[in-house]
Amino acid sequence: MTVTMNGAERIDYDDGRLTTITAGGRSTKVRAGDAATILAYVGQEFHERVEPLQTFHGWRSLAVNTASGGIGNSNHLSGTAVDCNGGRHPRYRSGTFTPEQVGALRAILADVNAAAGETVLRWGGDWGTQVDEMHIELVGSPTAWARAAASIRATTPVSKPGHTTTPTPGGVQVTPPDPIQPLEEDDRMLTLAKLKGTNGVYIGDGVTRRLVKTPQELKDIQWQMDHGILRGKPEVLVVDRIDWLGKKV
Repeated sequence: MTVTMNGAERIDYDDGRLTTITAGGRSTKVRAGDAATILAYVGQEFHERVEPLQTFHGWRSLAVNTASGGIGNSNHLSGTAVDCNGGRHPRYRSGTFTPEQVGALRAILADVNAAAGETVLRWGGDWGTQVDEMHIELVGSPTAWARAAASIRATTPVSKPGHTTTPTPGGVQVTPPDPIQPLEEDDRMLTLAKLKGTNGVYIGDGVTRRLVKTPQELKDIQWQMDHGILRGKPEVLVVDRIDWLGKKV
């Protein structure tokens, strides 16, 4: 079993362990169950108390995580992290929120952590040289996640905007799928291409390119492009030159 940074099992494809959550009218997939309840709540509170959500991204396949430069054990791979407004708050840049926004964000996380009885939410803005202010992730034990999720379900009105959910047996709440939100202009445009007379497909953004390793990885990337999670067209271009995709890595 391959796990991510917080110990949750990696989800390599949508095998039934994922569900769609919606916050501020923006939809993404995350790990079903308690993780979904917590991350949907945090996303909606972010939208209402920090700033309106423009983009909201959760789970990534391994292929997409690699293509976007994510670390190999990212919690996005287990559906236990979300990125909020990545275009406004890019990785490695500090001070992208106002002090008032930081205070509101910390208050949201503190409320959930208090309900859990331990730290279950961590903000990438506290990561020093690895700062990632768009990023909020689950940490701690599944037992603590369950306590936090139970508190959220008990206190969040089903009619509250952004929290419309369909109860399922056992009390777990699943948000009905909504259309995936459009990407911001800051998100990377990726292209798939291969040289004439060859079978190898490359993915690149004009700066760097790499070889797509397996047919399944290619399918994962194309699925993410089809659904607006990656910016780019899923068609594979057949070209005479490949260097325009970027430097090979």
